[in-house]
Amino acid sequence: MKPRLLSALLLLLPIAAIPASLFAATPDSAAPVVINGRNPLDGPFLGFGAEWDSMAYRHYKMNDEDFSLIRSRLEWMKMPVVRTMMLSNWCYFGEDRYDFESSAMQMLYRQLDICEELGIKVLLTDWGLNDTWMKTPGLSGVSDPKYAEIIGAYLDHLLNVKKYTCIQQFIFMNEPEWMGYTKSTGLNNTQARDTWHQGFKNVISVLEKRGLRNRLMISGPDQSGNQYDWLKHMLLNAPGELDAYEIHLYANQRRQHPTIRESADKGFVRDYLREVWSMVRQNDPDKSKPLILGEAGFAVFPPDVPQGEQFSGRNNALHQDWQYGLYMTQYAIQSVEAGTWSVLAWMLDDSSHFNFTWGMWGNKTDGSRPKPWFYTWALLTRAFPPDSTFSLLKGLPAGVEGIAARLPAAKDTPSAGWSVVLTNTADTPATVNLSLPEGSSASLARYLYAEGSAKTDANGFPSPVETITASVGEPLPIELPARSVTFFIPASLSASK
Repeated sequence: MKPRLLSALLLLLPIAAIPASLFAATPDSAAPVVINGRNPLDGPFLGFGAEWDSMAYRHYKMNDEDFSLIRSRLEWMKMPVVRTMMLSNWCYFGEDRYDFESSAMQMLYRQLDICEELGIKVLLTDWGLNDTWMKTPGLSGVSDPKYAEIIGAYLDHLLNVKKYTCIQQFIFMNEPEWMGYTKSTGLNNTQARDTWHQGFKNVISVLEKRGLRNRLMISGPDQSGNQYDWLKHMLLNAPGELDAYEIHLYANQRRQHPTIRESADKGFVRDYLREVWSMVRQNDPDKSKPLILGEAGFAVFPPDVPQGEQFSGRNNALHQDWQYGLYMTQYAIQSVEAGTWSVLAWMLDDSSHFNFTWGMWGNKTDGSRPKPWFYTWALLTRAFPPDSTFSLLKGLPAGVEGIAARLPAAKDTPSAGWSVVLTNTADTPATVNLSLPEGSSASLARYLYAEGSAKTDANGFPSPVETITASVGEPLPIELPARSVTFFIPASLSASK
């Protein structure tokens, strides 16, 4: 349902309540911005989330204190959804020997216990097979029927023995296209795709036999690389086999633009995803299937970064750069504008993998300190919960991007208010007059993220720079500092645990 705008009543921020620093121009010269009421999503919003893996948790000897810290952060973020790694060799040791109490499985259970307690939905992903760290005894490859049997056995254990209800979706293999360009497999791209598809069918068959097929949504194909030929294959040959469409996108991975900044500012994520999701909707008659970004991030190679600091599967060259928080906010906005139902950032924490820097906070050895971009992604997950109804913004000046959302009902109220996020990517400040719709909270918390400006509390969580008491009247004049992100969220949501 699209939100109903209030045509005559607008919120006015009393002049006395506005710091002088908020004004870069008079309200008359500021750009008038209105929430136009058009929801770019064709289904329910599932939330901003993150990848959360435990591959290296045993190496870092993660303990109760560590999991308590992670839990507190996920709870503050109001994290709605995570994608989580699973390996068959965590529980299967050859010759029909299973151990569901192995040390690796214990770490997975710690993750799933937290998700169960906090109501976090899980996209469980079997990572695949290889000849090294993903090698599973007795398996000849991903199309081996025994592989599907192992997957069915551990899913049965998780759902029926452990009784986890948080596991909502299952993904067969992480970025399976790698089999087509890894020499050790001996497969070309077409052979790799067909091998994966046979393994996928084997898994479906096993789940049906075990009575699990209707307990989980089957998502995929989990392809990355900015090409998505495997997605096209599924759409043209087997659209009924997937319950949700899930892909990865590392913007500018193939250097579509000279720099990450140019890629973000020119709307690469929005334009590319519109094309991909349009292809999905045109070829699958079921328009109710979710559209999910299972891994989201930016990546580019020199000359953006010095030699030795390039992006890789383990290294995010901008992980400590405050600008990554700006870029990822642009990524989130553009993803929603393109119609994406859920966006999961890669990655939650650096302890998830070995020698890894993609997380929102460092590894245990480094004290698990939050990185700059934790600020903006934590606010996105908190400020825009599942079932938020988005609206596009009309009248934004050049260099400014933003989205607004009517928040889902709280108890007996028709709405919990509105949240708004605005980015100014220009090198100069901008001022807008924002007209808020009916149902907006009378009390709004403002958060500001910019170089040298990201206020936090004692726990490192984002803290508002001010709380505004609004009244009915004229539009809100808002200054957006150069290269910054500004959030307005209901003060009640800002203050809640």
